[in-house]
Amino acid sequence: MTTDLNSLTAYGEKFIKNQPDLAIATQKKYSTIVNKLVEFEIYRNKKITFKEIDLKLRTELIYYFSDVHRLGDNTIGRYLKFIKSLCLDAQRQGIYVNRELSYFKGYTVKAVKTILTFAELDQIKSTNFSKTNHKIARDWLIIGCYTGQRVSDLLKMDSASIQKTQNSEVIVIKQIKTGKLVQIPMHIEIKRLLLKRNGEFPPAFAENFESNKSLFNRYLKQLCKVAKLDAIEKGSVYNSETKRNEEGEFEKYKLVSSHICRRSFATNFYGNPKYPTPMLMNITAHSTEKMFLEYIGKKQGDNDAQLSMF
Repeated sequence: MTTDLNSLTAYGEKFIKNQPDLAIATQKKYSTIVNKLVEFEIYRNKKITFKEIDLKLRTELIYYFSDVHRLGDNTIGRYLKFIKSLCLDAQRQGIYVNRELSYFKGYTVKAVKTILTFAELDQIKSTNFSKTNHKIARDWLIIGCYTGQRVSDLLKMDSASIQKTQNSEVIVIKQIKTGKLVQIPMHIEIKRLLLKRNGEFPPAFAENFESNKSLFNRYLKQLCKVAKLDAIEKGSVYNSETKRNEEGEFEKYKLVSSHICRRSFATNFYGNPKYPTPMLMNITAHSTEKMFLEYIGKKQGDNDAQLSMF
């Protein structure tokens, strides 16, 4: 069966198959976008061809993704960027694309960056939790905020991840999303926590990763509420009725999710002489300093002010 490479979705499927080195998580994200585009084709009862990808179609896609699928602004912007990437790749292969392609752009909406400060982490550590699941989630949270890893890498850590170097101990993991082998310094907070657990990491909440992640996120909000992290902050919270994230002002504990570990680590240790920026970038897997600084909401030159704090 011949693939119609003038079709955006058919080209997208072939593009993904021809990228064997893509991380599994990235493949899934790309496949999700292509599947959403297939659903859009069914919705409009018409295939998307490269020659019709213009500003009018861009407007239709934004409306469809927003009103039908209830996707957030940054997700929609990322979908549009992927569509343009497919168009540019097709153009390089000699496929005709619309003249308006240069104006067809994705976008990023500046989002509020929620983190846990060292003071808030201390507040959580000093809270007496009665429920076992809250204690386990607290310990994973502390480890996450001192290792800076995505939840997919955080929750797979175990005692076998610890390696001794000449002068210290490090946590060594192969990141699922990037495939990179990363060494993370063993902070004293992690050593204290593991000592309390006889050298072992906290147990999992479930055998299945998605269930493990879901329970971790649920318990994080609960434990932060118990710890009285209830100051009002700007942020984004998922509305189960509208089925989309909505921005506003909420109690801090409602804004906490597993991703807060990575961003808190990057933000809290930025400017610390013991954690130079290249080291932080390697740990968090940011390929450029610009991307890293955008991630933590800093700009070039902020480092000088940060250094004065240590």
